[in-house]
Amino acid sequence: MDKKTLLYTIHEAIYYANVKSIKTHKDYTSKDISKYTIKSFKKEISIFEWILAHPEYDFNSLFPTRYTNKELYVYFKIYHKDLLFMLNKFKKREYIITISDIPE
Repeated sequence: MDKKTLLYTIHEAIYYANVKSIKTHKDYTSKDISKYTIKSFKKEISIFEWILAHPEYDFNSLFPTRYTNKELYVYFKIYHKDLLFMLNKFKKREYIITISDIPE
């Protein structure tokens, strides 16, 4: 995976997140999907699929964070699940997402 792409994508995913407090999909607050396209969802999903396939990767080597690699990896699994969920909603043109829509 291209290091610059990985750096940018991970930074975007964790910038405002409290990684340690997010343990389930319902803990995660979905972002505004109005700026997304199917192509952008698929690109970000493919990057996170690579991340999930490489749990041994040292994510902190990209830039320093206050989280351990294990904490980041757990968060990335939830983030990936959320991306898939949002893509599905986007394809159905369901742009308003309520907490009750989010699976356990």
